[in-house]
Amino acid sequence: MIEVWAHPVLSAVAALAPDAHLVGGCVRDLLLECGAHADWDFVVPRGAMALAREVADRCGGSLVPLDAERGISRAVVGGEGFDFADYQGGSLEDDLRARDFTVNAMALGRDGALVDPTGGRADLGRRLLRCPSPAVLDADPLRVLRAFRFAAVLDFRLSEETLDALPARAPRLSAVSGERVRDEWFKLLETDRIPLLLDALRDSGVLAAVFPEVEALRGLEQRGFHHLDAYHHSLLALRKVDEQAYDEAISVTDFSDALEGHLGRMLPGGVTRRAMLRLCALLHDVGKRVTQSVDADTGRISYRGHDKAGTPLADAVGERLRLSRLAIRLLHKSVRWHLRPLDLPEVGRLKARHVRHYFRDAGDAGVETLVLSLADSAASGGPSNTPQVREALRRRVGWMLDWYFGDGRRQCVPLVRGDEAAALLGVPPGPRVGKLLERLLDAQVDGRVRDREEAERYLKRIIP
Repeated sequence: MIEVWAHPVLSAVAALAPDAHLVGGCVRDLLLECGAHADWDFVVPRGAMALAREVADRCGGSLVPLDAERGISRAVVGGEGFDFADYQGGSLEDDLRARDFTVNAMALGRDGALVDPTGGRADLGRRLLRCPSPAVLDADPLRVLRAFRFAAVLDFRLSEETLDALPARAPRLSAVSGERVRDEWFKLLETDRIPLLLDALRDSGVLAAVFPEVEALRGLEQRGFHHLDAYHHSLLALRKVDEQAYDEAISVTDFSDALEGHLGRMLPGGVTRRAMLRLCALLHDVGKRVTQSVDADTGRISYRGHDKAGTPLADAVGERLRLSRLAIRLLHKSVRWHLRPLDLPEVGRLKARHVRHYFRDAGDAGVETLVLSLADSAASGGPSNTPQVREALRRRVGWMLDWYFGDGRRQCVPLVRGDEAAALLGVPPGPRVGKLLERLLDAQVDGRVRDREEAERYLKRIIP
């Protein structure tokens, strides 16, 4: 790996500081030969900030101080980041032993010699994620969540000793800033490894620390459609997004490419819609804790209104994680409307106006909520959720996705504008005209009104 030091910036670092070492994720990725690598990270015994400034000056870059107290700065050259830090401890080996995981605790000198005091290279070969010692988890509570993120991104398994060390430390995650938790959580959600890690996330206490709203669902008995309590149902719904619902949605629509493109779209904050869908699945039933009721005569358990009651709880999660306004709105609407696809008429009786009303209410969360409904149903193994009910839902979701990605949305422009309708009918603009235009749109999308002349006649006919 000595050839990496031929990089122009690395060559400048070697000339300016012969005792500098590459460390951390970039060394890990070089050893994995995975092509892309983390930003370049260097450590030196002392003087890291001055070195970063010299490197930036020599290479025509800019300097970004990151943490003056710990002597950390970044030189940005050609769009790449090169971070410099002083040893954290009395020596290079002390610095490495204090890092989060052994695979991130290796250093590479300019002579190509690998410094590996914790056995990181061997763990790479075993595809094992292991802390150098449990004490490193105490240095930063976020490392408890980061363990799962690295396990997902690298496709590594967590060592038994690391897993055993997590539950006692997981509660401290609640004290970590929302932004830091968000970044780690969504790096995990952007992978397809959630189903494989979900049990460990639960057993370690990480889920409870990050999402106490979901933890509150433990033991809430459900009947009818459900075979699990509300807590385990929510976890299974998250699992079913990737194990079943996504593939089902792709299979029932003629617009599979459009659906994939939609879910792959990035929201503000660097979060994809598909990752948000996974979060929506986890949180879709959070309102059940505050809506549970039991009929005194029959003993029947119900959660009437849990969809609406869950929205402020979902909003609170979004605010706590510092999600963008658009992401919070998507989460809010998915929780609010996740039952609607189950309640609509079956294909054959389903009208375009029903679908228009659904997308009018669910807005830009409408597509995600349809996929969520499939995951919700797949996670419901009660006697009421028969194969016929499941098949009817699949057909309905396919019909609605075809409407959305096909011509449906283009039909949702009134043939007569609001001001034109007011003038035509001799009424002042206002809510009354808005309600009339809503009825006109229903007639348009159902094919009962096809042009402006028919639209004007329709408006005159329906005005009270």
